[in-house]
Amino acid sequence: MKPTGLLFLRGYLPNRFLPDYAEGRPTQSLTALLKEQGKPISVREANERLITLGLLEIQSRASTKNQSVQKTFKSLTQAGLNYGKNLVSPHNPRETQPHFYRETFPELLQHLMEVAQ
Repeated sequence: MKPTGLLFLRGYLPNRFLPDYAEGRPTQSLTALLKEQGKPISVREANERLITLGLLEIQSRASTKNQSVQKTFKSLTQAGLNYGKNLVSPHNPRETQPHFYRETFPELLQHLMEVAQ
């Protein structure tokens, strides 16, 4: 059975009949991970450095209220997917929200600190 099927059935069957659903490697937002590390740089600066390294990009989509207005959001690039994954944004399903793997974040933070300011 596909994982999405398990999530669907979980709402209808007693939990003792279904295996626990695991999403894989644990992730967190950049904000939370930087806070854990004592905030050596701001989230804004980290995002700028991620873009410089080619790990993050700014994408755009048309606004639902006014098609001539573009809304921007951040997304991990192919190279950035080594350090995290793009989740569907809870604010808009047409946007992504980068989340970073806890296990590789120390390595990523080291790269961020090496980028010239």
